Amino acid sequence: MTTAVRALLVLLFLLSGPHAARAAVEIYTVSGIRVDATAESAVVAQQRALETAEREGLRRLFARLVPEEDLPLLPEVETLSLDRLVRSYTVEEEKRSATRYLASVTVRYEPEAVRSVFAEAGVAAVIAPSVPVLVVPVLETQERVDLWGEDNPWRRAWLAEADRNTFLTILLPLGDLADIVALGDPGTEPVGERLAGLARRYGTDTVVVARARLEAAAEGTTGEPGLALSLRSGGGWFAGPLEERVVVPRERAAEDGETVLWELGVARVKAALERAWKRNNAVRLGIRDTLRVTVPLADLRGWVQIRRRLEAMPEIRSVRIERMSRRRADIVIAFIGDRAQLRQALAGRGLDLVLEDGSWQLRPAEAPEGPSAPSSASSSAS
Repeated sequence: MTTAVRALLVLLFLLSGPHAARAAVEIYTVSGIRVDATAESAVVAQQRALETAEREGLRRLFARLVPEEDLPLLPEVETLSLDRLVRSYTVEEEKRSATRYLASVTVRYEPEAVRSVFAEAGVAAVIAPSVPVLVVPVLETQERVDLWGEDNPWRRAWLAEADRNTFLTILLPLGDLADIVALGDPGTEPVGERLAGLARRYGTDTVVVARARLEAAAEGTTGEPGLALSLRSGGGWFAGPLEERVVVPRERAAEDGETVLWELGVARVKAALERAWKRNNAVRLGIRDTLRVTVPLADLRGWVQIRRRLEAMPEIRSVRIERMSRRRADIVIAFIGDRAQLRQALAGRGLDLVLEDGSWQLRPAEAPEGPSAPSSASSSAS
């Protein structure tokens, strides 16, 4: 998929609003698994390579969804049955000879089967996409600070990689006139209320500035060129900050080094954001609770919409109706995790759970202000 096509897809889901963007996050899919197997025939080599990809993808999926301190509690990947865990796979960049097979593989896993592994092991895990986070990529060069430049490789990398291999719901600024006006001087890094205002435009309260600077290897050393990363919070669930340096690993040295470097930079920032989200939002699947909730209703259609949202949430195991009238529904929600996590998950679905006069009330949140339509797609598709 070309950069322009990926950029167009990002633009389309941004214009559809945060809920549409969240639905596009495939948290149980692992892509870009590189395999290289040799055997007595190409067929056997392919079989070995694909099994290696499925197990390596599962290992990466566990590391993505489970907090680091809980990973030792999981069973060894080699001991698990792939038949019940793997839904499908796709092969890309396939090469073969009489005895060798090379490819890049994308593996999709069965959500319920993966969650059952987590429950049996008693680990905490992320089981649904995060609430949206607006990432503002800022490229620092010797001449200027660049947010929207057509030749900005940092922004291009985010457009291509933001939605790959993550449970994060990442929004990217369109770079249209309204964004430029909101952030002010394009030659300076955005701060304070300007960032908060931009986040509100995209229907979220969480915004981070991801700053990157390409660095040459130090003179007189054998070091590799690197990417200096700085991640700063502009509000919301990510506290930050982060300072890191990324270099291309030896096993990828034969590829286009600078392109790989920008991709690795995006992956490193996403990993930091994932750690922050897991810290407060990973749920222990073995812990279940119930909550009696009143849902005020304006009409039957409103109830149908709310119930559909509830039943689509993996955190919620069942919804039982105790009483129903034209103006209210009294329900019992059975869910995974604690009540604070349930409220967070419901907020991510556009529902507010509040305690009023000693009873829990559930109602649609006020519709956030979404991004206005850009005058041109060229700023995002560059």
